[in-house]
Amino acid sequence: LGPQTGDDWFHLQNVQSGAAEHFLGGIKRQYFHKQLISVWRLDDLWQIFTDPPNVYMKVDVDGGEIGVIEGAAEFLVNPALAGIMIEMQLPEEQKITEMLNAKGWKLAERFDQRGEKTILGICYGRFSRDGG
Repeated sequence: LGPQTGDDWFHLQNVQSGAAEHFLGGIKRQYFHKQLISVWRLDDLWQIFTDPPNVYMKVDVDGGEIGVIEGAAEFLVNPALAGIMIEMQLPEEQKITEMLNAKGWKLAERFDQRGEKTILGICYGRFSRDGG
């Protein structure tokens, strides 16, 4: 998923299982491997499916969350969307929250721990329309 539908380069930082911080598009930093992939705006992809009720969205794309939100402007206001869970890199947390607030979503819960262990550099947000 991304901000626009089409082909783009996906830059992998590492090919080990569990590796993260890959990126889409222009070169932002050193990368290990790149691959041409098809990217979809969520608004375009959603048109392929019949609108099912009570859709929940989980976004965990290792730094590309803003692009996913940009490509989901129509989907985010669709009444079928019942909730959102999104990973947020700490430098982007405020912008992501503001973008979702502008679409009627409120931060209901913020998670920065897995069990007793604090997650460094990221947090997860659960968003609902009413903040509950």
